[in-house]
Amino acid sequence: MQKIAMLKQFECDDVGFPTEYVGCKLYFNKEENSLTFTQPVMIQSFSDEYETKQCSNDPVTPMEPGRILVSGNECDLVSKVRQTYYRSGVEKLINMMRWSRPEIQNSVRELARHFQGAVGGHVKAMHRVMQYVIRTPNRGLTLKPNRVWKGKDRNFKFIIGGRSDYNYATCPDTRRSVSGWSVMLENCPIINKSVMPRIVALSVTEAELYAAVQCTQDMLFVWKIIKSIGLKVKLPIILDLDNKGAVDIANYWSVAGRTKHIDTKQYFIRHLKENGIIKVRWIPGKINEADLYTQNLPGPDFRKHTKMFYIIKLHRQRHNLLLLRCRLQPHAGFHALLVFIGCSGHERLGFEVR
Repeated sequence: MQKIAMLKQFECDDVGFPTEYVGCKLYFNKEENSLTFTQPVMIQSFSDEYETKQCSNDPVTPMEPGRILVSGNECDLVSKVRQTYYRSGVEKLINMMRWSRPEIQNSVRELARHFQGAVGGHVKAMHRVMQYVIRTPNRGLTLKPNRVWKGKDRNFKFIIGGRSDYNYATCPDTRRSVSGWSVMLENCPIINKSVMPRIVALSVTEAELYAAVQCTQDMLFVWKIIKSIGLKVKLPIILDLDNKGAVDIANYWSVAGRTKHIDTKQYFIRHLKENGIIKVRWIPGKINEADLYTQNLPGPDFRKHTKMFYIIKLHRQRHNLLLLRCRLQPHAGFHALLVFIGCSGHERLGFEVR
């Protein structure tokens, strides 16, 4: 019944029961109600095609804690052949961070900034990230929703949440900050980002507010996608920040003349709050997983924050999941969580959104 309804509503291709998706292996665990993405072929290519064995030890984090990659002198640049080698490796890591290993996003973002001017240190940093991935081959992005919708209750309301963070004036060359955020649908991380905005923030609170607005925009995107297929979302959606100044400004609890230059962004969040769409809360920085996207963390903090993504032990039990390819145009990061959360029971519907 669900399959017939979807085929009538969308232009779809019935592609049967998937075991692979955009180059990822899919593992379904019926007992734990989870779906895991892994990329074993790409991990093997790191060992076969790149000089990862040069790493002296097995790294527990993708990059050295606190390290920031800086631009090298022109005289120190590697050869053109080596530049091509570097770019091909980083491109593979970009694909991996998007689909199966979100915890390497900040490290890969650092590497990608030096596409045109890599030096020996950048190549070594790339090898370390690859070696970290090789060392943890059984890890994969795991979608494990808190609740399951059975497809019949039209009053069921999905829960959307988000957390954002920043690292102020990170770049020693431009003094631009790094913003990171994660959007959750039923406690599944569906959008994860680590970016360096083009604008230079004048304060820590301003940098935090920029990250909050970007996270809010992605949360609204998920909300509208769910609404577009006739489903409901629980309002207000919750945005967690670890900067009290940004929380106060977003909630209109404090106003200062020195924040006039960020009026447009702060009023964007205030407007959503006043209309009951979003609620902004403060959380301690030590429990904010978005910290993972803004800096290279030490081992204990890194392991703590990556728990939101992974169930380390993979189960190869087959799940009865039907994949329907729906011709939509979504955000690049919203890769098919309607894949798994949509329905449950004897027949589970998934969506490849494109």
